[in-house]
Amino acid sequence: MQPRRSDSKKWTSLPKEYLENVHTTLTTLYKKELNDVEVIVEGRIYDREVLVRIGFLPQGRLKQYNFELAFDVPEAKDQVLSKLNTSLDFLDSTFSEFFAKEGFENTEYEETLPILWKPVSFSKDLLHFQYSTVNSKLESMADEWLSKQDEALVNENRTEDGGMDAYNFAEQYDAETLEKIIELKKAGTTLTDDDTTLDGDQQHLH
Repeated sequence: MQPRRSDSKKWTSLPKEYLENVHTTLTTLYKKELNDVEVIVEGRIYDREVLVRIGFLPQGRLKQYNFELAFDVPEAKDQVLSKLNTSLDFLDSTFSEFFAKEGFENTEYEETLPILWKPVSFSKDLLHFQYSTVNSKLESMADEWLSKQDEALVNENRTEDGGMDAYNFAEQYDAETLEKIIELKKAGTTLTDDDTTLDGDQQHLH
């Protein structure tokens, strides 16, 4: 995930229990719409902002449909949870529209979603919303692969047990996909995919 603020560097993850609760509620609330769809819930706390991403990854695809929300950390730190819950309520409203318009197959609707951070006012809070198609797992794997290549340049004999080396990474994806991922990461470009196929009671989100 890329933060909205340019001064956002160091971060910590939102509590695992909180993320799991959001995941459980979301998959229960949209059980029919999310059949054969993996749900990815991520969140980061920076010094001056909080970032949340909820992504949907249909089975057999590389393209991940991400809804991302960011907001500045309020002066009263005890208001962070309240603002986070407001953010999730906003995302919930976008999911309802996305599923109603069959967003997984509706490219025209998808093109109406903001791909750059857009300020929105919701429940008297100022939030920032954007849509992306970054595949979280592939981006993480590419980061790890590139990191190992950097280490190899410093010391070719240095190895790490249990890590993913270039061979294992390449084994999981065809050469064309692997090359695309690495090129985009080296160029600092957002990793996206245009639907490439791989083988093989009212509730709130908080």
